[in-house]
Amino acid sequence: MIGLAWPGRGQPVVCDPETGRWAFGAHAPARPVVLPDGNLLIQGDAYDALGALPAKTVRLCYIDPPFNTGNGELGYDDRAAHEVWLSAMEERLARAAPLLAPGGFLVVHINVVEQAYLKVLLDELFGRDALVAQISWQRTPDRTLLGQGSTLVADQVEYLLVYAPNGVPDGWERPQRRTPLSERTLATYSRVLVPSAEATFAGEVGGARIFAHAGYRLERAALDDFDARMRLTNQQPESTFQQALLAKMPEPGRLYRAEYEQARGKHKGRRVRWYLNGNVVLWLKDIAEREPDGTLVRVADWNNFWPAEEVPATGIAREGGVTLRRGKKPERLLERIVGAFSRPGELVLDFFAGSGTTGAVAARLGRRFILVEASAAHVALARSRLERQGARFGFARC
Repeated sequence: MIGLAWPGRGQPVVCDPETGRWAFGAHAPARPVVLPDGNLLIQGDAYDALGALPAKTVRLCYIDPPFNTGNGELGYDDRAAHEVWLSAMEERLARAAPLLAPGGFLVVHINVVEQAYLKVLLDELFGRDALVAQISWQRTPDRTLLGQGSTLVADQVEYLLVYAPNGVPDGWERPQRRTPLSERTLATYSRVLVPSAEATFAGEVGGARIFAHAGYRLERAALDDFDARMRLTNQQPESTFQQALLAKMPEPGRLYRAEYEQARGKHKGRRVRWYLNGNVVLWLKDIAEREPDGTLVRVADWNNFWPAEEVPATGIAREGGVTLRRGKKPERLLERIVGAFSRPGELVLDFFAGSGTTGAVAARLGRRFILVEASAAHVALARSRLERQGARFGFARC
């Protein structure tokens, strides 16, 4: 097996409660911890706290560990030796693994400094096949790149390493993003297709039944023609099934309809598609939805790049009513993660809790949470934030 080797691998790593720095050293003997029911905030080292939590109960474990940037002025110490940082992550992630419920997800937030090493370490611990995605989040937009003049290539991106150690559960809903529909996109769906009712059977390909319509009309779309707005596009040549369908549609100027069962993918189930002059008909309703107030939004499956315009990190200094210098993550980011990888009522774990963003978002979205944080100052911020939001939680020390 391909893996990492480093000096001191396998040695325990402890966190100095005064400075917050990690160093090789022996863990103190475990002591019994009484955990209250419901939501929970724990003050203590993640290693100790994880050993006290019940196995197979966590649907989503999200962590935002120290990035090991060498910066000592972040409100926490971020200057561990490389081998110490790797050892600390390994033993804590190994303790977190048994806590994941069947079908659970792990999301680790990191930047470029340790990303490559952490990715290999996660592959070792959870398996390469467990990787769902590496998402790149553009934390800083181009127009606000201040203070990076000495950097040859500006560092704008952080990463979310998403793992499903037991595989993505069957039927798990695909995460989607919703953004305002641009006028430019709307303008491309400028026509309405009106097919004739009369159609004749024109053949069958791979279980798809093809019908040729007697006639059709293309009309300019009106403002309220949302369901019928369409455009034409070429079918990609690598789609052998679609090319086989088009081969059964030889007459130019004739509108064809194909009906078939799609076995997998986003449109699994019965499908009806329309074809005209070798082109496929695309419908606005397949990429957009109308909100209750009438506005149109673009709905698309997630990809692995989240631009700053979609998930901004600006203006979050006082978000949640607490201030955490540079280490704070925006609630909008956690809303995406918690919303996609857990369901209402399920348990979310964050054992580098910082100012409690994960818990605040989880409570608002109807999830249960367990937060673990070593810094007493950060625990105070998290308690204040959760209490201000009205979240109910218990408190314990490890």
